Amino acid sequence: MPKVSICIPTYKRPDLLKVALDSCLAQTFQDFEVVIVDDSPDVLTENMIRNMRATRAIEYVRNAHRTGQANSKNQLFDLARGEFIVLLHDDNILMPTALDDLIKPLQKNPAVVACFGKQYWLTHEGSILDAESAKLNER
Repeated sequence: MPKVSICIPTYKRPDLLKVALDSCLAQTFQDFEVVIVDDSPDVLTENMIRNMRATRAIEYVRNAHRTGQANSKNQLFDLARGEFIVLLHDDNILMPTALDDLIKPLQKNPAVVACFGKQYWLTHEGSILDAESAKLNER
């Protein structure tokens, strides 16, 4: 059983999902699985996932009919096998040490049930907006 399940709902955004998956595969903490529920009406995402499977096992489920984001998330949580769950949307990424950073307080404090990491605002080109990110994380 993996320590962490990274759960990703997706809908018609295979290019963004690929970037999100690349950020998962670049983690310094390696005891994790990736679980994806796809609500897309086409097979573009499925084909992209099939090409990535050679590097790491990815649990992928494509719904025959769109079920909506809330149902996809519930489906992801049912499929997850990890002790901890990270919800990552298809248009977000994880910084390379995100799982290491998130799991430490959870392991040190068994009574803690949720942990949130820092968030970064990005430009469309992928550059971090420092001032906006600092303000967001102050909250």
